[in-house]
Amino acid sequence: MPHPTAIFCQNDFAAAWILNRCLEEGWQVPEEFAILGVDNNPLICDLQPIRLSSVNKDFATIAYEGCLLLQKMMQGKKAPNEVHLLQPGGIAVRASTDAMAVADPLVRDVLHYMESNLRKPFGAAELAGLFNISEAALQKRFRKSLHTTIHKKLMDMRLQRAAHLVTSTEAPVEEIAAMTGFCNAPHLTRGFKQRHGLPPLRYRKFQQSTATNR
Repeated sequence: MPHPTAIFCQNDFAAAWILNRCLEEGWQVPEEFAILGVDNNPLICDLQPIRLSSVNKDFATIAYEGCLLLQKMMQGKKAPNEVHLLQPGGIAVRASTDAMAVADPLVRDVLHYMESNLRKPFGAAELAGLFNISEAALQKRFRKSLHTTIHKKLMDMRLQRAAHLVTSTEAPVEEIAAMTGFCNAPHLTRGFKQRHGLPPLRYRKFQQSTATNR
């Protein structure tokens, strides 16, 4: 397979086996092969030479829905013939699928800097100066590696971090804007609403109500 590439495994056991085979062959994970498992078993994922990312099956919801179905059957109701699909509980991101894994080492270094300094005000010109390359050349390498511009990638990273803070904390919008490099709360709100269809606080309430009703 070409490098870099991603491998999606049916479970964490298979992902661990693939991971260790890659390392035995001298291939870098995730730089050459990004590996994703299923089950999010910490006894497997956290004990590998490179910690495994994994899909969280959300066993609590599976058990709850299974009990509801069993209750209906015990009450004499017929079980449905169709398969009832449940959404997974997201991905537990670990080192084996590091989002910064790209083939171009310079672009990878720039991405790491961007990820670590999102709260700071900077743009393409500042990044180019920091890494001793012309802005045009850096933009060209970004387009070749990521098929996007530096500005769009930076905005994506900031909005992704903001969405995480909105759903995982009770921090006010002004504080989240400061932590993610937006000049003020309205600036964050405009970009957030364009991306998610809702302003940050309404998005937080929506996510909380969805989690409560699951």
